[in-house]
Amino acid sequence: MLSILTSKLVAEILMLHRSDRHELWKHVISTIESYSDRLGTLPIRAELDPTEVRRALALIDFKSPLNPVDAVDLVGTVLGKYQTHTGSPRYFGLFDPAPTTMGIAAAALVAAFNPQLASWSQCPAAIEMEQLLVRAFGEKFGYESDCIDGTFASGGAEANHTALLTALIHSFPDFRLKGVRALSSKPVLYISSEGHHSVLKAARLCGLGDEAVRVIPVDSKLRMDVDALSAQITEERSAGLIPFLVVATAGTTNAGAVDPLVPIGQVAARERQHGSASPRRICMQLCRSGNEERYMRKLVGTFNPATVDGLMCRNLVSVDWTGRLYDCDFNQMLELGVASELPQTISDFIPEKFARRSIMTGSHCFGCTAGSGSSCGGAVTVS
Repeated sequence: MLSILTSKLVAEILMLHRSDRHELWKHVISTIESYSDRLGTLPIRAELDPTEVRRALALIDFKSPLNPVDAVDLVGTVLGKYQTHTGSPRYFGLFDPAPTTMGIAAAALVAAFNPQLASWSQCPAAIEMEQLLVRAFGEKFGYESDCIDGTFASGGAEANHTALLTALIHSFPDFRLKGVRALSSKPVLYISSEGHHSVLKAARLCGLGDEAVRVIPVDSKLRMDVDALSAQITEERSAGLIPFLVVATAGTTNAGAVDPLVPIGQVAARERQHGSASPRRICMQLCRSGNEERYMRKLVGTFNPATVDGLMCRNLVSVDWTGRLYDCDFNQMLELGVASELPQTISDFIPEKFARRSIMTGSHCFGCTAGSGSSCGGAVTVS
């Protein structure tokens, strides 16, 4: 009985009586409408005087609570005087967009219904609404609806942190379980000097630290310098580092600059060929661990002449995003092009010249001729 009385008392205090709520809602609406009517005449930005703001808030005494209507009046007065008014027709800021009528209505509904998105069973309606919008946005970028997934974030900091975690787990699957201990070398990511500082924060939160974030200079239009990006990635691969992410910005905070997304995407596509299975990266890992010589002895010792006729380089060529030709995808990863006497690009490709060509080889080729060969089901075996 006591529990029921307590619940009822709390409900009356926190939710108010029905008639009091009606008056409060009307007053909230009146306050919003009054503010909207005055937006064109209010100073866009308040004077930055903390003493004055604190003096206005000193009227609040938690020992003597205000009644709901007076509390709304106080908040409306203080916000109307001491903030930047993004809804003003004279406000031209790059971010902090003006509120819209449906946005205000939506915020009120969310506050009232308080949907919980922790699990689908808690509020399937809200989660399905979120996914509906995520798919709609994804389709605008050309993705197929059945391949689209995602979630809304509270802002840029959470979004960039989520993106960085996603990239880490995609590039280093063991990171999810073992964290930075799973990394065989130092991973690095790239952002322009105009990029958002929350990427640095995300790198710290992920355990990578500021030094993992490489800042790329910008051109005269404040966009990432693609040539500088490409050169730095090449240099750092040679130093044994692992580039895994480029953060391109479609509208920087400071100037609204849009990085050259397509060229940056082309650099990233090319660099993906140096991914976790690339011969160059495996070789670096073997050298660092002191296992290169033992590994090569294993491959050479299990050489199988019967695998040669079925090698991929005997029947096909590989083509990179620029049209350059390679004898196989492993050579492509190593940037080892076809023999110099042959056409070098797909636009000059002549089948007859490739039918009996000399194939460019290296020590990595023993990986395709050991044991059962290089097919997907192949394995190094000793008969």
